[in-house]
Amino acid sequence: MTHILIKSNGGGGAAYVLSALAAALLCACFIFLYGVNVLHLDEWELVPLVQKMQDGTLSFADLWAQHNEHRIALPALLYLGLAAATGFNTVAPMWCSFALLSAAAYVVVRYAVRRRGVSGGRKILAAILLPFLLFSLAQYENLLWGFQITFIMALCLSIAAFYFLHLMIHAEDAKRRLRYFIAALAAAFAASFSSSQGLVLWITGAALLALAYRKKSASSPYFIGWNAAAVCAWAGYFYHYAKPERHPSLGYLFDHPAAFLKYFFSAAGNAFAGSFKAWAVPAGVVLVLFALAACLIVLRRKQTAHFFFPMALTLNSLLVLGSIAVGRVGLLEAMPEQALASRYTSFALCAAVGLALLWMELADAGGKKTAVKNAAYAFFILFFLSIPLSAAEGFHHGKEIEKLRDYNAYVLENKDFQPDYFLTYMYPSADSVRARAPFLEARRLNVFRKPRYAVPPALYADSLGRRAAAVLQIPAKALQVAPDFIVLARPAVHVRYKHSVQALFADFDGQIFPLHYRTTHNTRAANPSSMYGVSAVSKHVFAPGIHTLTYKALMNDGSYCIVPSGMAFER
Repeated sequence: MTHILIKSNGGGGAAYVLSALAAALLCACFIFLYGVNVLHLDEWELVPLVQKMQDGTLSFADLWAQHNEHRIALPALLYLGLAAATGFNTVAPMWCSFALLSAAAYVVVRYAVRRRGVSGGRKILAAILLPFLLFSLAQYENLLWGFQITFIMALCLSIAAFYFLHLMIHAEDAKRRLRYFIAALAAAFAASFSSSQGLVLWITGAALLALAYRKKSASSPYFIGWNAAAVCAWAGYFYHYAKPERHPSLGYLFDHPAAFLKYFFSAAGNAFAGSFKAWAVPAGVVLVLFALAACLIVLRRKQTAHFFFPMALTLNSLLVLGSIAVGRVGLLEAMPEQALASRYTSFALCAAVGLALLWMELADAGGKKTAVKNAAYAFFILFFLSIPLSAAEGFHHGKEIEKLRDYNAYVLENKDFQPDYFLTYMYPSADSVRARAPFLEARRLNVFRKPRYAVPPALYADSLGRRAAAVLQIPAKALQVAPDFIVLARPAVHVRYKHSVQALFADFDGQIFPLHYRTTHNTRAANPSSMYGVSAVSKHVFAPGIHTLTYKALMNDGSYCIVPSGMAFER
C-alpha cells in the first residue's frame, strides 16, 4: 500500500499512510482495550451451529436458515471457522471486522489518491478524513460485538462491489471489464447473504449503471447481466422467507410519515452527533442535503460514469438507512433510542465517505464557481469537527460495554449458582443460556477455555488461612435477601493491600463462591445498587436454615485471609 500511494503522489504518500495508520491504530486500541470474550445476545443463537459443527451434523440448511430478517450464511461460516480455531473466542470476529474495515479503507484511499485533476492538498485532506470516518468509534457496537461482523461484511463487500464496477466502467480492455464485472458480482452476492442490507446494492448498481450507460444501457451486457443477477439474488434470499413475528407492520410507515423521517435522519446523523443526540436529526438533514446537492451537480453534468464509485457509496448507504427506517419505524414509540443505535452508524459513515470523495473532485472541477468550493470546504470542516465528538462518545460507551461484558463473563462462568435474572443480561432467555452453557463448558469453549473464577482447593482448609479483618472493608449493606437469591455487595480492599489481593470469595458455611472482582476497582467502595458492585447467589444452592457469611481474600503469593463479616441470613 505504501509503495502504491507514494508512487501516485510523490512525497504526499507519507501523509496518506500516516493518516490511515493513525485512524486504524485508534480503532485497534479501542478493540484491544474494550473487547471481551463472552457470548452476547445473537451469538447465543450460534451455539447450536457450533455444536452441530463439532458433532459433524452441520448442514447447508443450518447456514441458510433465517436469522431475524437476515440471511447470514457467509458470516456464519466465517464465525464457525473462527470458533473452531479460537475456542469460540468472540473477540476474534471483532478483529475480522477491523481487518475488513482496513481493506475498505485501503480501497477508498487508493481511489482518492489516484484521481486525476484533483490537487495534492485536497487528496491529503480526503486521505486524512476518510480513514477516520471508516474507523470511527461512533460504530462502537459493531466494533465490540463480534456478531456484528454481519453488518461490517455487508458494508465492506458493497464497497468492493462498487469499486469493481467502477473499474469495469473505465477499463479499456474487454477481458479486464469481464474480470472486474465477475468480481463485482461475487462481492455483491456475498454481501447479499451477509445481512439484508446487502440486497440494497443491487438497486443502487442498476440505477447508476443505467445513468452511466444512458441510452446504451438497454443493450449493455453488463447492465443486463447485473439485473439478471439481482433477480437471482433477491429470489434466492426470499425463497421460503417468513416475516419475523415481532417486527412491526410495514403499513406503519404510511400512517406515520413524520416518524419515518425522524428515524431516517436520526440514523443518518447519529454517526456525527457524538453525545449530543439532539443534533442527530439536524446532522442527518445536513448529510442528505449535501448528498442531494452533489448528486444534482453530477447528474446535470451527465458525469455519472466519472463519479460512479463515490455516488454509489453515498446513495447505497442512504438507501440502506432508508430500508432500516422502513422496517424499524414501528418500534420508535416503544423504543425511541432504537433509531440512535450505533450499529447503524457504519452505513451513515460510508455515505459521508462517498460525499467526501464527491466534494473533493467537485471543488476542483468547479473552476471559478465559488459556491461549489465553499460547499466542499464546509463539508470537510463539519466532518472534521465530528471526529473528536465520535471518538469521545465511542470511548465512553466502550468503557461501559467492557464493564458489562466482563460482568457477563463472570456470570456465565459461574452459571450454576446464578439466578435467572442475572443470566438475562447476556441473553433474554435464561432457559436458553442454561440449556446451551453446559455444551460450552464440556468442550471448554468461550469463557470456559481459560476460567478466571475457579475456587482454589486450599480455600476449603480454614487451617491454612489467616484471620486478617483489616484486609477488607465491608459495606454496611453487604447482604441483601431477595425472594429467589441473595445479593452480596463487593467489599473494598484496604489501600495497604491493593497490590496484594488477586481474588475475593464468599464462604457460606463451607460453600465457597467467587465474587466479581477486578483489581482496577479493588479499593473503591461498592455501590450495592450497581450490578458491577454486587454478586448474586441463587437460594436453590442453600439448604433451609441459618447461614453465616465469611469473606476470603486470595493473595498474590497463594495464601489467603479469612475476614468474618458477622452477618447471617435465613433460607
